[in-house]
Amino acid sequence: MANLTQIQTFIEVARCNSFAQAARRLSLPRSTVTARIKALEERLAVRLFHRTTRQVSLTNEGQSYFSSCEDALEALVQAEEEMSQKEKLTGPIRLSVPIDYPKPELARFLHAFTTQHPGVQIFIEVSDQTVDFISDNFDLALRGRHPGSPGLTARRLGVGMLSLYGLPSLAVPSQTAKLEDFTILDPAKILPPHLQAVTKSHHIVTDSFELTKTLVLEADDNNCKLAAFLPDSLCSEDVASGKLMKLDHRNLIPEIGATPELPVYIVLPSRSQIPRRVRAFIDFLLSRSENRGTPIQEKNTQTS
Repeated sequence: MANLTQIQTFIEVARCNSFAQAARRLSLPRSTVTARIKALEERLAVRLFHRTTRQVSLTNEGQSYFSSCEDALEALVQAEEEMSQKEKLTGPIRLSVPIDYPKPELARFLHAFTTQHPGVQIFIEVSDQTVDFISDNFDLALRGRHPGSPGLTARRLGVGMLSLYGLPSLAVPSQTAKLEDFTILDPAKILPPHLQAVTKSHHIVTDSFELTKTLVLEADDNNCKLAAFLPDSLCSEDVASGKLMKLDHRNLIPEIGATPELPVYIVLPSRSQIPRRVRAFIDFLLSRSENRGTPIQEKNTQTS
C-alpha cells in the first residue's frame, strides 16, 4: 500500500536534489528524511536516487516514479481544495518575472488578485535567469522574447509594442537620414545582422531594456544621435514628462516595416494537474489581457 508521507518526502527531495534542503522545507530532521527515502526504496525494491557526498540526483526509475507521483499528489491536493474550500483559494504561488517587466502593471495585477483571494500568498522572484521549476519550486513564470524550454508549456499572455526612442534633442530622422550616422541600441535584436553592422557602435552592449533606457536618458546631448528600440510600456512616463521622444523609424530603417512586437508568455511545467489557486491566477492574468483565449503552445527555447 502506498505511503503518502514517504511519497511527499520523496517528491520534495526530488525537487530540491538535496536531502538537507528537503528537510528544511519539510521542517524535519535530515535523518527522518533519509529514513523515509530508504524505507520507500526498500518497499519498491528499486533505487530512486544516485547519492554522492556532493550531489543527489534521480535514477531513471526515480525520474519515472517522480513524474507519476507528482501528478497524482497534485490531483489529490486539488480534489481536497475543491471539496473543502469551495470558492476560497489558499496557499502560496511562486512566480518568476523578468527584470524588465513593467512593475506598475505587475503591482496592479498582484494587488487586484490578492484582494479577491486574501488567502493566497504570492512569492515573486525578479530575474532573467532560466527557471528550474522543479528544483526552485516555481509554479509559473512570465517571460518575453523566448518563452520556454523542453518539457514546459507556454501560453501567450499579451504583446508589447517596441518603438524607437531618443532624447528630445535628437533630430527627427528625415527621408534623407542615413542609418550609419546614428547609434542604435537594440536589446531585443530587432535589426537584422547586416543593419547592425551599419550603425555606429556603442561601447556598452546589453539585452536589458531598463539599462538601455537609462543609457539613452544619460546620453550626452552633444552626441544626439543615440536611439534605442524599447517597449512603449517602459517609456510612456518618460515621454509624458518630456525626457524621451518616440521616433518614426520608417524613414531611418524602412526594412523593418511595421512597429515591432514583443510577445509575453505565461510559462509553466507541462503537468496534467495544476493547483486550483495557480489556475485561478493564470485565468485572472488572461482575463486582463487582450489575448485571452490564445491556446496553450509547446515551446522549445530558453526561458529568458
